[in-house]
Amino acid sequence: MALPFTRVVQKNARLLQPMRQYAYSAQECLASFPKSTITLLPNGMRVATEATDSGAATVGVYIDSGTRNESAATQGAAHFLEHVTFKSQPNLEKEIESMGGLLNASTTRELASFSAQVAKEDATKALGLIVDAVKNTTFTNAVVEQQRDVILKELDQSDGCPETVVMDYLHSVAYQGTNLAKSVLGSTKTIQSVDADTLNQYVTENYSNDRIVVVGAGGVDHDQLVELVKNNFKGLPDTAPETGDLCVSRFTGSEVRVHDDDMPWAYAAVAFETPGATSSSYFPMLIGAEMVGSWNALSSGGKNSTSPLVNILTKEKVAQSYKCFTTTYSDTGLFGAYLVLPRTSADDGLFEVQSEWIRLCVNASDNEINRAKLRLKTRLLKNLDDTADTCDSIGQQVVSTGRRLSPLEISTRLDACSPQQIRDVMTEILYDRCPAVAGYGAIEGLTDYNRIRGSQHWL
Repeated sequence: MALPFTRVVQKNARLLQPMRQYAYSAQECLASFPKSTITLLPNGMRVATEATDSGAATVGVYIDSGTRNESAATQGAAHFLEHVTFKSQPNLEKEIESMGGLLNASTTRELASFSAQVAKEDATKALGLIVDAVKNTTFTNAVVEQQRDVILKELDQSDGCPETVVMDYLHSVAYQGTNLAKSVLGSTKTIQSVDADTLNQYVTENYSNDRIVVVGAGGVDHDQLVELVKNNFKGLPDTAPETGDLCVSRFTGSEVRVHDDDMPWAYAAVAFETPGATSSSYFPMLIGAEMVGSWNALSSGGKNSTSPLVNILTKEKVAQSYKCFTTTYSDTGLFGAYLVLPRTSADDGLFEVQSEWIRLCVNASDNEINRAKLRLKTRLLKNLDDTADTCDSIGQQVVSTGRRLSPLEISTRLDACSPQQIRDVMTEILYDRCPAVAGYGAIEGLTDYNRIRGSQHWL
């Protein structure tokens, strides 16, 4: 004989009672993650760590210097240093490999980083090797020539990636006349012009204690890393020399189009200026970008998506893919979308994306805002177990803002963004604003700039 429903509920509730003491809310889980420890040394250098019980560790040196800091005499040096810094120390790669570790170096428009992922017992030794490579940056033409062909091949490979090409074109017009317009990879001309003197001059002009953050994540000991830096990271000036207006930012609403009918699609990017990394608009912008999201025609479930934009694009077949993005620098940034469009309906696909942006300004619902917040939190939690991602996040945040936001603080700030605040920020960035536009490929169907501009102020 079946038990009455109320008795079943009562019985199961008694069985689950002991389990409830082990259940935690998302906020409690986020609060349990370790907080970052940051030490400011007397010379201005900073050491930032986030120690866990992980068996792996990632350690690195992050420098507030990128292609934005290149002068007329040092063009192309920032990305070149990514390749030659480790190569200038012949035993470094062998020693890291003997630990079973992985080396990584990267350059952006504002940041250079050199890091290694190793077992926790090798973290201090690995950091010592990286510190030696960064501080002993005196290069020879032999090392430069060895890497020049490698960098030229990397440049050729990037030309085969439409997204990389379009985003470089976008920066070239959005920040024309400033160093943010430069490609991180450089050009064939700048790569060919770099020599040892160029690199040594760039290091002299930009490597200083106040621009450097030494980072450790995972199985690291903060005090050990501080002592290592104090004892070994010497010889750099406390501050970098004045460089005038190299790092000035200036956004210009404009466009660039490179027509190539041999390409199968029209590739386009449209973006608007945003405030910098420390702005109160930062988290509302992230939520707005997440609400627009990304989509590819090859993915499943387009017709059943919660996104009105995805539903329209799936039904009308006027786009192959799109991706909304935010690119944030210290004092400026870009909010926009990268699109892959059919050559015959490029105009229609871009119009639908712009219509979605305007909808966010006036009619974004509370439910879709909450879904966007949850997706951002999920992505945050997903990356917390990777020491390399955590190390990069610490380095980027401390360099650009001077501090590291904990997972709990990020979650709290996302929750604090009200629907009206998000709509206001989207209106401030998008409504009746001049965009920067880059088109590449089979773009005969991409509408003219004036119409793109006009689509930003209708309701």
